[in-house]
Amino acid sequence: MTNDLLFILQPHLALLGVGVGWLVFRKLSGAAGVTALLLAVHLMGQAAETRQLRTLVDSTIAKQEVLHVEGWVAGHQLVGEGVRLHLRRVEVDDGKAEAAELPELTLHLPKRGRMRLYRGRLLHVDGTPSGLRFSTGVSELAFVRAYLREAQPLPSGWQTQRNSWVERLKARAAFYLNSESLSIFLPLTLAQRGYPSESQRIFRKTGLAHLLAISGLHMAMIYGLLVTLFRKLGALRLTWLESAHFSNICRGLALLGLWGYLFVLGFPTPALRAVVMLTALAAAWITGRSWMMLYVLAATATGFVLLDPASLQDLSFQLSFLAVLHILLFLPLYPKSNRDSGSLGRVWRFCRISLLITTAATLGTWPIIATAFQRVPLEVFWLNLVMVPLMGAVVLPICLAVALLSALHLGMTPYGWLEHLGYRLAELVLDVWLVVLRTLHGWGAWATLEIKLEWTVWHFLGYYAVTVLGGVLVARWVQNRHRIRNTQD
Repeated sequence: MTNDLLFILQPHLALLGVGVGWLVFRKLSGAAGVTALLLAVHLMGQAAETRQLRTLVDSTIAKQEVLHVEGWVAGHQLVGEGVRLHLRRVEVDDGKAEAAELPELTLHLPKRGRMRLYRGRLLHVDGTPSGLRFSTGVSELAFVRAYLREAQPLPSGWQTQRNSWVERLKARAAFYLNSESLSIFLPLTLAQRGYPSESQRIFRKTGLAHLLAISGLHMAMIYGLLVTLFRKLGALRLTWLESAHFSNICRGLALLGLWGYLFVLGFPTPALRAVVMLTALAAAWITGRSWMMLYVLAATATGFVLLDPASLQDLSFQLSFLAVLHILLFLPLYPKSNRDSGSLGRVWRFCRISLLITTAATLGTWPIIATAFQRVPLEVFWLNLVMVPLMGAVVLPICLAVALLSALHLGMTPYGWLEHLGYRLAELVLDVWLVVLRTLHGWGAWATLEIKLEWTVWHFLGYYAVTVLGGVLVARWVQNRHRIRNTQD
């Protein structure tokens, strides 16, 4: 009974409970009620999963039968002659009763075996279980004997069609582009990163790998491009432009475009998080409400964790939400826009905002980066000043336009003059972008800190408690300072 209670009282659920209490304290009863309801549903579902798994394992042990486990590898650790294997999105069955579905499960296997247990592999385990226990947050299943093999997921109809469409687009891009340009074009447009190259290595080494992972930065840029495009098209007819709902219609169409693009990408976590947040903020604009972006981020993170608790251990999830959290915390420090300022004033404002955003994101992510990669590149501060504007103004729009043009040519023989011209333009732009990066990296290759961080969970909690509290205090100090200035004026 004690183990079951400790299992249910997981750290992330305890934090959600604290969040409910804080919402009640702030008299946000509606949000508190919704969060409490989600928490209760999650706890009830987890209790049912625990009972089903216990019944299944006890029955298999009593009959000395084989148990089947299938899940995605999230990590492994060598323990003596055996392996401690952590799986996500797991199904457990004995071939007779209904399968138990779990968000995560830890297996204790007696032998290491020869299979490479890399993250993201779908694994099938057949074996004889010896016992089941519940630690804080994770069920642990031990085996006497076990046989591992790679499993192949059965894609649905829409997934098969999407994969076929993406593969055809990749083949057309590979027909036109050289290997270096292809390794940048595919991550920027189709979130396909399986083409290692020297160019990708430089992006990782300089701390700019986020530019090749479709995330909030890309989705915000694409949303802005779509809104601008629909407004330009709407301006062709004066009656549309004069409509009171024209701006909201443009935002709605841009969101539909983003969700369609997300479907093509296969719903990667960073991009999905960004689109969910943009949808919530756009809904606030359309309905005339004012929602704090921190609340939207908290609600989005809560939804992701409740749907997949194992996502807390995903490096992409951690970096994405911690970076956005710290950017939003220090939002009051960003300089306000001033229409009276000239071109130099706008450039100076952009540089200040870029440096502040990079500093805030680095403050939130450097412990995770140092732990995972043992290095923190500092040249990202000035590289962002050049590479991000080039990507937003030139590289990303041209690459997306060429990808769309190529999609319209699917089913035709390659080497049409228009498609060929588009890919030549994309290749030229990507080559220039890479030359700029290599040149700047050559000047600042010295700016890298080699850090081997070995923090415990308490170190991380203490650090982020200090940064979050510091961000809140700094933001309030700046806001109070602005109020005093406005009162004096």
